[in-house]
Amino acid sequence: MRTAVNYGMWGTLLSAPQTHAAFNGWSVWSQMVCRVFGLLLDQEAGLFVYGPMYVLALPAFYVLWRSSKARFAELLLPFALTYGLIVSFPLWTWHGWTGFWSPACRYLVPAVPFLSLAAVFLLKDLARAPLALKSLLGLQVLLDFFFWQFPKLLWNDGDGIAAFAAFRFLPSWNGFSLRSLFLSGVLAALLAAGSMLFIRIDKIGDNC
Repeated sequence: MRTAVNYGMWGTLLSAPQTHAAFNGWSVWSQMVCRVFGLLLDQEAGLFVYGPMYVLALPAFYVLWRSSKARFAELLLPFALTYGLIVSFPLWTWHGWTGFWSPACRYLVPAVPFLSLAAVFLLKDLARAPLALKSLLGLQVLLDFFFWQFPKLLWNDGDGIAAFAAFRFLPSWNGFSLRSLFLSGVLAALLAAGSMLFIRIDKIGDNC
């Protein structure tokens, strides 16, 4: 339906006239890198910044891949297509990953079910909750309490500077920069290492 409407209005299957202006000289791949890192790690609206409990999806998908390839595909592919590819691909969403000054939670609607189900498969066999899990959930609760008291800190201006000053050391992806690329790479490596450590701790706990 969307493709038909797009073709009827603009004469193209995927892109609108604004798309090429939005590129601003960037390549498609640069735009996609910016959007993926922005969705996950941006200081103003990154998913892992304001919802750190979703980091559990990283080890969860790994555990699913090891235990059931079919179940892994059932959960990861819809998530990757809805939250990742469609939002990050600039020919489809020329406004960018921010949704043209929209709260980032709008992009959570298609993502949360798949991330939550993956986390359930990770946690269902735990004999006890590891300290890392307790710390992560505790951090999420503290953030929720804090932003509930100061909700305006969630409404950023889209200028690359978070309203909450404590987050301003994090990457800013309202535009491409080497600093943000470096910080995002470091954070991604730390998240990957933490996920593997969580899995190893889980296995050690099961063997005890």
